[in-house]
Amino acid sequence: MWQKVFGHSQNKPMGMSQYTYRPLAKGTTKIRLLRLLPHENKAARVECELIEYTLTDSVGQHPYEALSYVWGIGGGPQSILIDGRAFRVTQNLHSVLLRLRNHSVVRLLWIDAICINQKDDREKSHQIQLMRTIYGEAWRVIVWLGEEADQSSEALEAIRKAAEDASVDDLPKGYSRDRPDREKHLPSSLALVQRPWFQRIWVLQEVALARDIIIMCGPVEMNGYAFISGLQSLEVLRTAQPKLQGLVQSAYYLIKDAVFRPSYRFNTRGTLSIGELIDMYHTRHASCLHDKVYALLGMCSDDPSTDALRPNYQLPWSKVFERVIKHIISQDISVKTWPDREAAVIRGKGYMLGIIKSVATPGSRYDRQEVKVLFRDTVEALYLYMTSGVQWLLQTPAEPIRAGDIVCLLQGASAPTIVRISDSGLRIIMSSVVPRHKAIHGTSKYVPQGPPSEASVLHDLVLQWDWAPTLDSLQEKNRATAPREPHNSQPSISRSHHEDGLHNPTVLHDILTIAVPSKYNVLTSDVCGIGGAPDGASAMKALLDQAGDILPITEDIVRKAADHHDLSADLLKILFEHRGDTLPVTEQVVKAAAGNPDAHFVMTLLFKKRGDSLPITEEVVKAAAGKPESGGRILEILFKERGDILVITESVVIAAAGNQKGGASIIQYLFEQKGESLPITEAVLIAAATNPAPFNAPRTFKRELSPAIYPDDSDIPDLTAATLARVKDNCHGPNHPTTHLRSGQLEIGLQNGVNNNTNQTFAEAYPPWLTLNLTVRCRELTVIATSDLLRRLNPRDTKKNLQAITSIVPDLTEDLLSSVDQPLEIRRCSKTKRDYLLCDYNRDGDSYRSPWSNEFDPPLDDGTVPSERVRKLEVAANEAFDVYRELYYEGGVGSVYFWDLDDGFAGVILLKKGVTPGAKSSGEWDSIHVFEATDRARMSHYKLTSTVILHLANETESLGEMDLSGNMTRQVEVDLPVESDASHVANVGRLVEDMELKMRNLLQEVYFGKAKDVVGELRSLASLSEASKERATQREMIMSMHR
Repeated sequence: MWQKVFGHSQNKPMGMSQYTYRPLAKGTTKIRLLRLLPHENKAARVECELIEYTLTDSVGQHPYEALSYVWGIGGGPQSILIDGRAFRVTQNLHSVLLRLRNHSVVRLLWIDAICINQKDDREKSHQIQLMRTIYGEAWRVIVWLGEEADQSSEALEAIRKAAEDASVDDLPKGYSRDRPDREKHLPSSLALVQRPWFQRIWVLQEVALARDIIIMCGPVEMNGYAFISGLQSLEVLRTAQPKLQGLVQSAYYLIKDAVFRPSYRFNTRGTLSIGELIDMYHTRHASCLHDKVYALLGMCSDDPSTDALRPNYQLPWSKVFERVIKHIISQDISVKTWPDREAAVIRGKGYMLGIIKSVATPGSRYDRQEVKVLFRDTVEALYLYMTSGVQWLLQTPAEPIRAGDIVCLLQGASAPTIVRISDSGLRIIMSSVVPRHKAIHGTSKYVPQGPPSEASVLHDLVLQWDWAPTLDSLQEKNRATAPREPHNSQPSISRSHHEDGLHNPTVLHDILTIAVPSKYNVLTSDVCGIGGAPDGASAMKALLDQAGDILPITEDIVRKAADHHDLSADLLKILFEHRGDTLPVTEQVVKAAAGNPDAHFVMTLLFKKRGDSLPITEEVVKAAAGKPESGGRILEILFKERGDILVITESVVIAAAGNQKGGASIIQYLFEQKGESLPITEAVLIAAATNPAPFNAPRTFKRELSPAIYPDDSDIPDLTAATLARVKDNCHGPNHPTTHLRSGQLEIGLQNGVNNNTNQTFAEAYPPWLTLNLTVRCRELTVIATSDLLRRLNPRDTKKNLQAITSIVPDLTEDLLSSVDQPLEIRRCSKTKRDYLLCDYNRDGDSYRSPWSNEFDPPLDDGTVPSERVRKLEVAANEAFDVYRELYYEGGVGSVYFWDLDDGFAGVILLKKGVTPGAKSSGEWDSIHVFEATDRARMSHYKLTSTVILHLANETESLGEMDLSGNMTRQVEVDLPVESDASHVANVGRLVEDMELKMRNLLQEVYFGKAKDVVGELRSLASLSEASKERATQREMIMSMHR
């Protein structure tokens, strides 16, 4: 074999015709090798021969050298001779051939520009698949950096000396080597690593597979390991641009590690997937865009026979780009590419899972990053947390990961993606996150308690992935990637991003909520909740440092931060640092802060930042008064800042009276501040009476109020039997059903005058003045009890039952009419001739307002109508729900009524559908959806209460008469984005549609299913004998299965 490849050529020159390739056998491991013929004259024309060679002829290394170089660096094409015929090569290749040519010995080389027919795409596609073997089994790989320039020879000598110094033993303590020329050669050394070779993508595979490497620059040759050791010792890159550092250092370790690759074995594939490799190297230069992918195939662990990875230069770049992206991320996404661009727009559905809160570089290796993630509390994030932990060691991507980057999961993807918020939208930083190592002090043993507390939001995401080279300032006019003109027929990537609305406020708001985690229970000093930490606010800081000008800091985010039980003060400090006076601090924010366990620190911060402009409303003071334990301290701050102008209303005192852990001290403090002006009403006394706390709030009132009511304590009468009877009669008389006083979830029964929580009589638990005021509460309790009773009766008879009750207790008529849902009645608008529905919400006295004409029937001169803005919304909602009614109900009647609120508006959506009564069947469906919409900057808080009243009656000969009637009520609260008034109609429509769907399913699966089972058990259609036979058969089958 050696004689075959190195033997002297017998071929003679055959004129100056152009060299023509002979095709290689298809589907084989045959390659071409270049025999560089010797010549004593260094300036003589380069003469070569091409021979065919089979890679499987030997095991281990093959007797040729593979060249790693850059095709074009200045100068025009040069002509060499191959088999006596002319062949054109680039100036750079011609220079290295002159340097490699020996004066008397043939040199056997593999050079891609010559050994592969570059005009034959089929051959290129096949030979690309052999590149791994070609470079991996070569005797040696020669890295050609170019001709001597910028004092490169002196720089290489300095690098060699630095490597030599680094290799010897350390000097004794107190001694150092005198190398005054180290700093002198830094500029020329830096110029050396700025050469185009370090930016070319093909060189990665060429040196990553090599087992022996030499570096050549002009006349100087150096061992690859020594070259890199010297560069590292000189710290050449310490003054270089960060992007240059990444490009150069990626080649550092690939060259240096060659010495550890065995020469006796080469049969394993790479350890990194194509996705990881592209993440790391996609910003490098390539003479053909296809090579952005194909140049990495020899290093990857993926199956080379995969369609998306099989080299095919005949396929357009845009198609290759699209197929590879789908292979890496998911087949469920859509990808938009362009023929002449290295960027793609990716669309798909996905979840926002977490935020990178810190990034570190472990040790001295450039190619790895240690990142810590703050996950949100959802099922998807919980799975990732349990499988990978919160601390990842990742391969450094081409654009390194930064704190504030986002972890998302695209639908159909097997691994999460890291993206970054930019001016143009969400940019992909790492397409496929694959943690290669897990921290020794991993967090898998810290399992979050309980189910996830957040609902996952599936967003429509639009992501940008840009593979373009990033070192524009270092690109020379003859760089490896040829310059390309803009493709004018397509919009720019940045413009398309803007038009696609990538700065979707819903997505950005969802990202911000991750930085304000809903579950934050400290587990250790380093791990909290799902991926949290004591410095959990660092995620918010990183996020705002990176994209603070883009992210919408809404009232809802500030409110969540103020309400956070562990990080409120830290989060608010960060928000104030970034937004200052523009941060929306509203009543809702201050109310949340006042109700926080750390309210003392949070309120102090808010007063420091906003001072007199801080909105201290009744709701804020009430939240403070009702705050267990720390409520008193908060009130002290409020009085200190606002003094006498702080208004203490009845609601505030009620909240204090009901405070279970600090009520007594708060009431005492309020008396000290307000004295006789403190409003002590019957409602306040009831709140104190229903407070089950052991501090005896009633006695606190007795101590404070007795001098005003009873000048002498001895005048306070004992609670007599007559008084107890009066209390009992007032709450449990013949016309009043048995009720309970309610305070939140606590109940104190008045039956027989006994406190059910303590088994104390009222005489033992409460003073006499309090008992006398309980009668005021009985009216309210009676209304509640009557409403509960009516809801349990047949809805068909609601009107009749309501009339019967109001005839007994006529003074409750108005209260009951406003609190009891009745089957809807239909009336026709006299002006528009359209039907509309009647309810308490469009009633004013005995008149009802039509949603179509906005007029009352019978007419009213001073009837209440909505404002102009709300009326416009009402008209739009009626039109929308008219379409909804036709689609879902296929008939029936619908009406929508809106009315104004101080901080927004409210409304009711009514829908009615009746089954045309037949001889033996009838039915009606009434839906009543009442909502409130509270405006909060660019968001709105919706509270929806939905009631369905259903009546179904049927009569058959087999089952007899059956009546299924009843009602169901459900509630939901949610914050949704609002861009304009029209958004309210869409938001409410979705809420109502989702609620009706859930309630229909619940009726179908639970109530109807249960009724069917009950009827089936009670009324069997089969005879007793048939039923007995069926049960006997079932028992026999079960017994046979056990055998």
